[in-house]
Amino acid sequence: MKRLTEKSSKEELDTAWGLVNDYGEAASKAHEVQRAFKKGAKVVYRRVNTPEKLQALYIIIQNKRQVMYMPILIVEGSEGRSFVARESTGQKEEFLTILHSHAVNRYIERHGWDGDIIDAENHILDNMWVSARNVDKYTKELTVYFDDGMFLGAEKDGICHLNTYIANKQMYSNQRLLSRRLQDNIEELFKKL
Repeated sequence: MKRLTEKSSKEELDTAWGLVNDYGEAASKAHEVQRAFKKGAKVVYRRVNTPEKLQALYIIIQNKRQVMYMPILIVEGSEGRSFVARESTGQKEEFLTILHSHAVNRYIERHGWDGDIIDAENHILDNMWVSARNVDKYTKELTVYFDDGMFLGAEKDGICHLNTYIANKQMYSNQRLLSRRLQDNIEELFKKL
């Protein structure tokens, strides 16, 4: 496969993500993962290359009955690693979301992250996939509430691009109102669970 970036086509990213997904079971059964669970780990973040030489991150969780994993394709971004995941709206609709490297760096800067970039990437990717989001049906602007702020982006060519991050204290009043509404939505969802 050719080198993939955050600007690659939907078809290229969809195909690559499928290959990453197909390798997930093998990655989650690796000796290192099993050893981490035996030592008491609740979540294992495994970064590997697939047989097709695609970079992948698997967030692996084990409960009493099964091992579950979330496959994420790692691609080249403008400022480092960008991450591609396939998401579902709960109906039959699925779409690709790209968390751009610039957004990860802005999160670290604006949130005051006190750790290294790998820890920040793991934190964001582990916690953002159950999210409250808003897509403007006319402009296709995208906002995703996360950790006292929002990722901002746009839907383009069937891909949701999360381009940057702003903290609540940096928002204009209309942005803060939207952020608050999205925050309330996600809190309500967790109360129901």
